Amino acid sequence: QFLYFIGGGGRRKKKKKYNIMTKARLRFTVNWVENATPWGALGAVFRWCDTAGGTAYDAVYEKEEDKELVKVWRSMWEENGVMRSNACEVFTDRFGGEVVVEVCLTKVGRTSWGVGFEIYNNDVTKVLARMDTTIVYVDSETHSKSLPIPEADKLRPHANPVGPYTPSVPPPSPSTATKRKTHTTRARVTDCDSFNHINNAVYPVLAFESIPCSPPPPIGYCKVEYLKQILPGETFSISTFMSETPTTAYMSEFVVGGEVVATCLMKPLEEKYRTKPTSKL
Repeated sequence: QFLYFIGGGGRRKKKKKYNIMTKARLRFTVNWVENATPWGALGAVFRWCDTAGGTAYDAVYEKEEDKELVKVWRSMWEENGVMRSNACEVFTDRFGGEVVVEVCLTKVGRTSWGVGFEIYNNDVTKVLARMDTTIVYVDSETHSKSLPIPEADKLRPHANPVGPYTPSVPPPSPSTATKRKTHTTRARVTDCDSFNHINNAVYPVLAFESIPCSPPPPIGYCKVEYLKQILPGETFSISTFMSETPTTAYMSEFVVGGEVVATCLMKPLEEKYRTKPTSKL
């Protein structure tokens, strides 16, 4: 993996003030399992974006005051940032040997901020996936109480309001369910991160495992909303229903003690993006 900065944030007719958080890129080598299985590919998209968002602001800076702002940003991400939602679109079921993740700050509110990601092929000529993330600034002790973002007024001018954004997809109604599946499991230590809760990239994989059809298809849209934390060793259930009205969709709820702590909406990858088999073997 290596990081480099893309100055200017794209095509511009006029030279504008240097923006420390406009565009940055991180390159990843794609592991075999991330290409061989649809759940591996889905989990990889979330992990790549999670990693890129946590390291992109090591990018070079032009002025000394920018250096201090980057330190504030890194502290927000590493010590006080908890995911509120992740929404992604995927346009392929094969990622190839390497991918490049481009990341930018999209918005800064009072207690939350947004980050947009685009995943490209190796030579950065084709968008393979897109992610739109909302993160909440929380206390360092419990990671559950939202707090005002420090230096928000200084960070806000560096946001790129044009995105990338992922379009909102309405969830299917439970009344349209054609199949249902519920199972109970326990939060494994290996599914958790340094904040002592299940990592955000694990939820879509767990939801995929709960899809009530066999085999589940590759996923083209996934949105996870994180309402509360699931802690190591905690017992929880995943309840998923499949709807085919108006189009196929899968809706999962993560439940702890009768309370919904997370939801995951998934839709199959469109046929036009699926790889055609080259052999009948």
